[in-house]
Amino acid sequence: MLASAIPKSLTEFMYSSVARRKGVSVGASAAVIRRFLATFTLRSDEGMAGINIWHFRVMGDQSFWRLGGVMALIPQSTHKDECDAIGGCHMASCTRKVHDDDGIAVGCVFALNLKPGVMYQLHAYGVSDRAVDNAGLSVEFKPPSHCRLHVNCDNPAAVDLCQIMGQRDMPFQKMKVGELPQITCETPSLAEVGGAG
Repeated sequence: MLASAIPKSLTEFMYSSVARRKGVSVGASAAVIRRFLATFTLRSDEGMAGINIWHFRVMGDQSFWRLGGVMALIPQSTHKDECDAIGGCHMASCTRKVHDDDGIAVGCVFALNLKPGVMYQLHAYGVSDRAVDNAGLSVEFKPPSHCRLHVNCDNPAAVDLCQIMGQRDMPFQKMKVGELPQITCETPSLAEVGGAG
């Protein structure tokens, strides 16, 4: 049985309650495959020719990927998963795990080199035999290190509220319906060192 829901945001999207509302019941031995899909287009000035390492953080209840989970990021121009360049974006074996306050792994961060001016499809797959009430999943991002996030900078009468943040200082951004946040990018270098926190 297939069920569909169109979320307004992929931040803390409650997937188990949606399944229950649609009449899907998960027994002790039944495995359920869940898939989330988002599309976004990078403007031609959001990263330029060179190294454009975007960081994607996938977090949520482990019941989403208990039997396996993967993220895929596919440009519409080539239909080749960008995760292949780093050996795949597998939740169980990722090298940059996100831990909660108790030290339990609750997600992963994947660093991918994206091209400007391209439409991408982001897929998050999970296989599980568990359903947890109000379990959620979040997919968020940070732009490359040569980009700056502009927050509250669109009001000329309140320039003191404007904050311009680099990758290290900015929070992960929500993937949601509408425009990406205001981001400006300089010409990237030929290499990028370090992580996005």
